[in-house]
Amino acid sequence: MVTESDDISVGRILSDARKKKRLRYKKLSAELKIDEELLIALEKEDFEKIPGGEAYIKGFLRAYAKKLDVNPDEIIDRYTLFTERKSQGKKKLKQFFSYYCL
Repeated sequence: MVTESDDISVGRILSDARKKKRLRYKKLSAELKIDEELLIALEKEDFEKIPGGEAYIKGFLRAYAKKLDVNPDEIIDRYTLFTERKSQGKKKLKQFFSYYCL
């Protein structure tokens, strides 16, 4: 289980694991059948570039993590925490603007 104080990001874990195994995007892409650009987007946490929404993002993260011998459940937990934090930040920003910009 990932705690909020655990600040290592999903993308960083995947990127570090890929580099440690000395794997290239082209090889991973062919083996996973996931476009290179999407693997890069996962590592950069640019999840908006992943087509198909939440289900595809989690599926790609899980497959990528397994391929890199990283615990896929930990990656999904970290992704969930990331999206919750992002959502809370957007909500606070919206509240701020609705209060001060009326």
